[in-house]
Amino acid sequence: MSGSADLERRYRRLLALYPRSFRKQNAEEILAVLLDCAQDGQTRPGPGATADLLKAALWMRLRPPSQPPRAMIAAVRLMLLNAVLELGMLAYLLIWFSSIKATVRHEYPTATAAVWHAVSVQVTADRISLPVVAVLWLWLAWVNGRGHDLGRFIYFPFYALLTLLMIQSLASNAFAIVPGAAAIEVVLLATGLAALVLIFTPQATRYYGREDQRSQPAAH
Repeated sequence: MSGSADLERRYRRLLALYPRSFRKQNAEEILAVLLDCAQDGQTRPGPGATADLLKAALWMRLRPPSQPPRAMIAAVRLMLLNAVLELGMLAYLLIWFSSIKATVRHEYPTATAAVWHAVSVQVTADRISLPVVAVLWLWLAWVNGRGHDLGRFIYFPFYALLTLLMIQSLASNAFAIVPGAAAIEVVLLATGLAALVLIFTPQATRYYGREDQRSQPAAH
């Protein structure tokens, strides 16, 4: 009985990520279906069910209130892709850190202790900053998907700063040291630029103006 209670509690935690209005109407029904499909003795949601619940919750949180033009849909998807890429780069650094250190030793056999310290500091900084940047990409997808001009104003300096940092990283022999992370950075530059172009297309500009007008109170 405690196993079933643990499973229900964990499913409820996942369902808590959905919008409140959706939970009021559908949470109990979804929970009943999930519990009926559970295996005997199961105490944790399966990876497939967890991924599906998280993906649906994320989409409900990020989807715009009205149907945006295709340019906006593409831009938002690219921003979501960039959030995934940032987390992928984090996973790469965590998994292949030993290999990265071995590559640095091979490329710089006469490196001093100061160089090793600098590499460790850089990797530690990346481990901290990459999740933050991923969250920023998600926020930008949310605010731009809803057609708020604030999203465009913030996106441009955000992308410009990331571009400068990435170019600096790539210029420091990153392809030889961390080829996987360098490849991800190149993709991020390309997808970020494509999203930047899309949110300033005429279609997107009209969408931003329409959504801002809807958010303003009606004049009396």
